[in-house]
Amino acid sequence: MNKPLITVIVPVYKVEQYIERCVRSICMQTYQNLEIILVDDGSPDQSGKICDELAKQDSRIRVIHKENGGQASARNRGLDEANGDFIGFVDADDWIAPEMYESLYTLMKQQTAQIACCGIDRCNDSGHVSYFNPSVDEQFTLNRNDAMIRLIENDRITSSPCDKLYCKSIFFGLRMQEGMIFEDFEIMHHCIFRAERVAYTGMPYYHYYLSPNSTLRQTFTPKQFDSVRASEMRLDFYQQNSPENLEIVEAKHVEICLDVLYRSRKSSACKQLRQQLKKALALFLRNHPSLKLSSKTKIKLLFLRFGIPVYSMAMRVFYWLSGHKM
Repeated sequence: MNKPLITVIVPVYKVEQYIERCVRSICMQTYQNLEIILVDDGSPDQSGKICDELAKQDSRIRVIHKENGGQASARNRGLDEANGDFIGFVDADDWIAPEMYESLYTLMKQQTAQIACCGIDRCNDSGHVSYFNPSVDEQFTLNRNDAMIRLIENDRITSSPCDKLYCKSIFFGLRMQEGMIFEDFEIMHHCIFRAERVAYTGMPYYHYYLSPNSTLRQTFTPKQFDSVRASEMRLDFYQQNSPENLEIVEAKHVEICLDVLYRSRKSSACKQLRQQLKKALALFLRNHPSLKLSSKTKIKLLFLRFGIPVYSMAMRVFYWLSGHKM
C-alpha cells in the first residue's frame, strides 16, 4: 500500500549557493512519496535556473516562477498548488536529515497527531553550533492547550514552520500574512490551535543555517518592527480563542517590545518608531498593571524609565556579561 503524498514547499530567493544542498536533502528522504514545490519568488540571481535544472533530474520536483512578493507570498503559492495529504516547509538555505519526514509521519500516525515537530540543529559554515532543544532524546505528545503554552514560551514548539509536518487540513482556509516579515511568528498559533494533538521528538532532523544574511542578523530596519505587529496580532488571537493563556502572551509581548527597542538602538531610521513603541509599551503596562513579569524583564523596564540610551547601555553590559553578542 502506497504511503500518502507529502508536499514539501521551498520558497526560493537569492539562494544560488545553497539551494542545491537544500533540494538534494529533500530528494534523499527515506520517505519517497514526495511532491517538492520550489517557488522561485522572482529571484534576481541564478536560483530559478538552478531549480529548473534540479527539476530535470527528479520528476517529483515542480518549479513555480512568480514575481517577487516575499517569503509568505511564496509559501502561500506553494500551499495553493499543493496536492499532498501532508505539508512540510524547508527554507532554501537550510537542509534536512534523510529520515526527517519518515520519522515525523510515523510519529503522527502513532500518536494520532495533526502536527509533528522535531529538534533543530543550528549550523554555520564550520558545522554544528548548537541544538535549539535541550535534549535530543525527548519525545512526547501534547494536547492543544499545552502545545499553545509551549509555543508562547518557545519551549520545544517553535514558531518556525520548517521543523514540522502538518496534516493538510491545518491549512484549509489559512494562509500566511503577506507584506510583513516574521509571518511565521504570526501564523503558528493558528496552526497549533487547529490541531487536537501535537507530537514532538527532540531528534535534530532540521538543520538551520546561521546565515549572515538572515533577518535577525541584518542591519536593523524599520521593517523589523513587524515582530511587534505580529505579537499584537497574536495577542488578539489568544484573547479571542485561548483567553486562559492570555497572561503568558501579554508577558511575552513586553519581552518582544523590549528586544526590538534594544536591537533597533543603532538605527537612525527607526528613531521615531522607537519612541512610538516606548509610548505604546508604557500604555500597555498601565493597562495591564498585574502582569506576571520575570525579574529580568522588570530590571529591563527599570532601566528603560531612564530613557532608551540608558536602557541600551545597560543591555550591552548585560549581554556582555552573559556572553551574548548583540
